[in-house]
Amino acid sequence: MSRYFELTIGTKTWSSHDSNGLQKKGFLKFELNVVLMGKGENSNKGVIKLWGLGLKEIFTGSDYFNQPISVKVGMNNGLPFANPKSKGVAFTGMVFGRAFPVHTGLDQYLELMIITGVPMAMPDYIALEWNQGEKLSTVLERALKGLPVTISIRDDLALFDDDNPNRPRHARFKGVEDFSQFLEFVSKQSVKETGYLGVKVFPTNKGLLITDGSQPQTAKKLEIYDFIGQPTFQQFGVYDAELICRGDLQAGDAVTFPDRMLLRLNQNAVQAERDSDVLSLKGDFIITQIAYNLNSRGNSARDWGMVITVNKAGYVQS
Repeated sequence: MSRYFELTIGTKTWSSHDSNGLQKKGFLKFELNVVLMGKGENSNKGVIKLWGLGLKEIFTGSDYFNQPISVKVGMNNGLPFANPKSKGVAFTGMVFGRAFPVHTGLDQYLELMIITGVPMAMPDYIALEWNQGEKLSTVLERALKGLPVTISIRDDLALFDDDNPNRPRHARFKGVEDFSQFLEFVSKQSVKETGYLGVKVFPTNKGLLITDGSQPQTAKKLEIYDFIGQPTFQQFGVYDAELICRGDLQAGDAVTFPDRMLLRLNQNAVQAERDSDVLSLKGDFIITQIAYNLNSRGNSARDWGMVITVNKAGYVQS
């Protein structure tokens, strides 16, 4: 079997393959259901189910409470178009709440509630304080100093100004979700250009990524054999693409589509089909969402697939 996964909880690791790359025949099944997106849009919670564990492991699931996790997925050598280079850490996070043992006859597994993102000690609140005309990137660097954060936004972005230069300017947020929503709102109010994505906060394997997609980055090229079916038009400049499961893509990454890639049209796309720019899959796209719905023992290709939502520069994602 080419389907590859590796799950680490605390100091314990389970994998579909051994150190020689051979499949472990004793491991029965791994399921994953999670959607990765900006912190202001979703709490990035999900579920993992593990079959093939002994009863002792299942009924000591409380040992995994609040433990850090790492999930690595992709394809191993085997099938003709399987690409081992696509293996990678899909996300890190922690067990959210507790693990639930399930034992009904021969059906026994461990169910884990998870939340994604690098576990980090966040302050009780996030405080933004700025001077008139001060760059947003400078304000964020000062407010988030000491946290694992990458900031990649326009250099001309600034927070609210007014006619009184002596008036103090500040804002406080109890959580990352409210903070993220605020950044996206004020950035779109500041930049009126058609297609501006707005500042988004993504949880990644290295911490928080604060980006508006404006800074150049090396795009990862998707190949035709990476796809399950055709990309789907959702709205102007926004597409969904179903891919064979891979762990080397993160929300905030830039990707390009294969040449001559066909687009699956829906009712909304038909209304826009005269505008070739809208339906073009040329150029770079920013991944704004990744949905994993995996079953390592499922019969369909879609049982080991992922859906990415991408945004093309030139159109606004609402």
